[in-house]
Amino acid sequence: KNEQTTITFATHYLIRLGSPLPSLSASHTAIKARPEQEVHIDGNSTAGSVLRITGNFVEVIGLRIYGAGAGFPNITVSEAANNVVIANNINGDGDGPAGNCGSSESSFGGIYIDASGTIEDGARAWIYDNIIECHNGNPGEGITILSDGVIVGKDKQGTMAKAQRNKISDNQGIGINLNHSTGNVVSNNALI
Repeated sequence: KNEQTTITFATHYLIRLGSPLPSLSASHTAIKARPEQEVHIDGNSTAGSVLRITGNFVEVIGLRIYGAGAGFPNITVSEAANNVVIANNINGDGDGPAGNCGSSESSFGGIYIDASGTIEDGARAWIYDNIIECHNGNPGEGITILSDGVIVGKDKQGTMAKAQRNKISDNQGIGINLNHSTGNVVSNNALI
């Protein structure tokens, strides 16, 4: 079995980008904040996604991710990525869940998934318990799915309760766009 590498933070933290981060390509990597922490990754309107995930079995949990540049989503899952968990994040609003917006005014959207290839042991991605709001760029979608095998609103165990619900609101475009994709499950989401 592969060992997971976990990136954690000692305290509250703000990462303000001056250029896009390299792709998160290392498989079995987790980036996690503890529930009492505020860990912000501000794209600072750079020309790229704030996080671009290309590795397998990657987890992004408990972060505040916002500020992608014009035409870019805050989180992209691409190439052959699979078994990705995106959970318990605030995506699009730097001081959410207040809902006053202002952090992702030019962003394409919150989460964009166009990965392809074989899915190992499960699904392409699980997206649950996130607040996805304030994407006001073009098209300003909450979640855009161009891949197969994406589960939105359930965790890896298939749990579908209030704790797994995504709250998607105050976006300019579609809340969840299933575009030319099959085998996806969307349930238990609050589209406001």
